[in-house]
Amino acid sequence: MNTFKNQVQFLLFFMLIAFQSTAVFGQTCSVPSFGTQAAIDNFATDYPGCTCIEFPQFGSSIAGANITNLNGLSQVTKIVGGLRITQTNLTSMSGLENLDTITQLLWFDNNSLLNDLTDLSNLNSVPRLTVMMCLLFTQVSLLRK
Repeated sequence: MNTFKNQVQFLLFFMLIAFQSTAVFGQTCSVPSFGTQAAIDNFATDYPGCTCIEFPQFGSSIAGANITNLNGLSQVTKIVGGLRITQTNLTSMSGLENLDTITQLLWFDNNSLLNDLTDLSNLNSVPRLTVMMCLLFTQVSLLRK
């Protein structure tokens, strides 16, 4: 009987530690894509505590002419998978200053107002970066960490 009680106590203790570590280290959430500025603006409300977004490599994107800023994503520190940012009216990557890791691919295409990645200066890891049809784009050097 005492052994069973010890096992239950250990299990409860383990579960408590697991749940607390999520609160301390942030949560992972799966987000299919962001197609509107409102979806980005509401991210912190819709996914409270989420600091790590899971995206499939080519299935997720930030896309849409009405997307003008990424400020709603400021709590994100890691992206698992790939992210395609396409056909937006972003002028900067402001809002992603806390992002330090992308595990697969960061792809920019057809972002005619985007001119550099200065706001991604904390990004330490991105295995593949592609920039296409971003006519004002001038600077990638900060990614050489």
